[in-house]
Amino acid sequence: MTRRTTLITGAAGGIGRGLVAQFAARGDRVLAVDLPGTGLDEVVTALGGDHLALPCDLSDAAQVAALFAKVDGLGHGLDVLVNNAAIGPTMRPTIETGTDELRAALRTNLLAPFTLAREAAARMGRGGAIVNTVSLGGMISNPARNAYAASKAALISLTKSLACEWAAKGIRVTAVAPGYVRTPMVGVLEESGKVDLGLVRRRIPMGRLARGDEIAAAIGFLASPEARYVTGSVLVVDGGWMSFNQPGDAHPPVDGVPEAELTRPEAAKTRRNVLVTGAAKGIGAAIAARFAAEGERVILADRDATALNETAAALGGDHIAIEMDLAEDASIAAAFARIAAEAGGIDVLVNNAAIADTFKPVAEQTAADLERVLEINLAGAFSCTREALKLMPEGGARSSTSAPSTPSCPSPRAMPTAHPRPPSTC
Repeated sequence: MTRRTTLITGAAGGIGRGLVAQFAARGDRVLAVDLPGTGLDEVVTALGGDHLALPCDLSDAAQVAALFAKVDGLGHGLDVLVNNAAIGPTMRPTIETGTDELRAALRTNLLAPFTLAREAAARMGRGGAIVNTVSLGGMISNPARNAYAASKAALISLTKSLACEWAAKGIRVTAVAPGYVRTPMVGVLEESGKVDLGLVRRRIPMGRLARGDEIAAAIGFLASPEARYVTGSVLVVDGGWMSFNQPGDAHPPVDGVPEAELTRPEAAKTRRNVLVTGAAKGIGAAIAARFAAEGERVILADRDATALNETAAALGGDHIAIEMDLAEDASIAAAFARIAAEAGGIDVLVNNAAIADTFKPVAEQTAADLERVLEINLAGAFSCTREALKLMPEGGARSSTSAPSTPSCPSPRAMPTAHPRPPSTC
């Protein structure tokens, strides 16, 4: 694969610095764009190599045209565009918000990404990728942030439209919607008394704000060949904010600033145990192979013993094949007892097993038809999640493909008393 050229806007900001580091680490040639006087040169110099700092005011059409003239002069074309630059919310009541503020937000947060996407796509070949940094503010209500929220909602709509228009050209367009992130923008809101981060953390199931590098990692994935079949999608990275729909706190009060909010934890050095259900064939077998290739120990579970053993044997190594029928509680209990005995615990659960419905008109379906699907796709996944939680250390993960798993929320005994509703996410 030839080396990619990636243009990143808002590169000197909190998420932007994470993006520059992320794409440089992936081997891309980074073209970092931000306003003059934002420390852009220092960001790029720290990377070394042939990365470039390209100061530009994206609200100025003439400067944008000059920017792409510089890109053309490099002779490398363009493979990835990350529309990350934005101006933040004013946090004022609607009656105090001038129309000029709305226009300013639209100019920077929507019109500039549109122009950049149009110009970038004209320079991209098949395999090109555009990722827009949007916000939860564009997906849920945001009182007193009309201009910002409207601009991000429009950018989400634009993402989907461009994805459909350019899919046939092999250009993917996606977006990442962060919740609260520890960035200078959020820092200003806190210092001005417009947001109480203590209350915010209590509203986030994970109990902390995201770091810029975590948002950058999600964007890096969407721009990578690993996401080659993803377009028009908005990936929410919010620590569970949108998933929580209960009165009171989503997380117990946190004293001070969580360490994981400030610095990236060291990567786990121990090998993980990954349980994949429905692993004998198809998507499940592919998931198992991917985890095995990453060095993880895979526990393959399926009711098709013959295909299951063949798939496990093809992986080689010390992976474990366990026959398990999700329609039978006794089979699930026996499978997890064996997992506890042979693997000691589970770090990752992938609820992949599922069955299709009968594909009959509703008038011809019976309650038994519905119950059959629910027994495997929902009850079975729930049972696996419950049993896996008993074997998981702190930091484990649960994921579902065909079948849903239970939400990750605090247990009732961990829930503190209710408090006034915190401010909406930015």
